[in-house]
Amino acid sequence: VATTPNSVAFLSFGYLDASVKALKIEGVEATEANAASGKYPVVRPLVMVTKGEPTGATKAWLDFILSAEGQKMVVAEGYIAVPAAGAAAEQPAAAGAAEGRVTVAGSTTVQPLAEKMAEAFIAANPKVEIDVQGGGSSVGVKSGGEGTTNIGTVSREVKEEEKTQYPDMKIYTIAYDGIAIVVNPEVSVAELSKDQVRDIFSGKITKWSEVGGADAPIVVVAREEGSGTRGAFEELVMGKD
Repeated sequence: VATTPNSVAFLSFGYLDASVKALKIEGVEATEANAASGKYPVVRPLVMVTKGEPTGATKAWLDFILSAEGQKMVVAEGYIAVPAAGAAAEQPAAAGAAEGRVTVAGSTTVQPLAEKMAEAFIAANPKVEIDVQGGGSSVGVKSGGEGTTNIGTVSREVKEEEKTQYPDMKIYTIAYDGIAIVVNPEVSVAELSKDQVRDIFSGKITKWSEVGGADAPIVVVAREEGSGTRGAFEELVMGKD
């Protein structure tokens, strides 16, 4: 989007930078504060899943992520803390107490946050090794639900059919994330309604002039199938139809 004229896309708040322009949606700016307050209308959970109750280093790391210290890191990385997570979570193990290897795969949105969390945890627990990989949210549900990795990461709601397919799966919401609608900086449009966004991505609206911009074609950029960001966008904006 940064290098393609007249383009529009959706992406995680965690990936926002000055190379693109985030649009207001329903008149609300795409900020963490607005997402946390409920004013911004496109927000999804960031999730970790395990097969059965986590144990050992896996449990110790999850406890750290949901602790007050871990949730401060969530906010520092541009995401939204889980309400009362720090108070509700079990206290993380004492520094240096955990040991073992933790394997993680799934959402590319969660991946950089998980990597930061892993670095901080390993610094205090040098006997722990945490291997974080991507692959997409569908991969995260499958690998975590089957137990082929200790943790699967997902950047959308876990679907009911996935819960049925993996009945032993435990689900942990570690943060919340807004999905920004971004355009090339040269696009003059500053805000859209959710209906306009839906109509652009469904192909009903094809020119920027139809939403108050220049007489130029809209270039739509989207994530691939299996992306949690795409899945959340489809659920929150596009709708079932």
